[in-house]
Amino acid sequence: MSSPLSFNKTQALLDQLMGAEISCGAIAAIHQRLSAALVSPMAEALQASRPQLVANVDEIRAPTGNADGGNPMGRRGWQWVMVTAVVTVFVHGLTDRNIEHRIRS
Repeated sequence: MSSPLSFNKTQALLDQLMGAEISCGAIAAIHQRLSAALVSPMAEALQASRPQLVANVDEIRAPTGNADGGNPMGRRGWQWVMVTAVVTVFVHGLTDRNIEHRIRS
């Protein structure tokens, strides 16, 4: 998953709002750990959303950085959200096909 906020901007924001001094490398490490920790809850949320009779869905093109090296061409990404009575799922990715595959798998 890519973040729409660059590591440099995240670093500046944390310093400005919380007075927290943190390196971009530490932000990258936290990002990786958090992404790994969310794999199972994300799968559970998607599983819970599938049998719902009503789902409100929206997608929009969104800026996507290259802090993790996954977007060297600087392409715009997609943000996708699905809201059901039991769960809300949010996905950010480089292509809508990639997002659709993650949702349907």
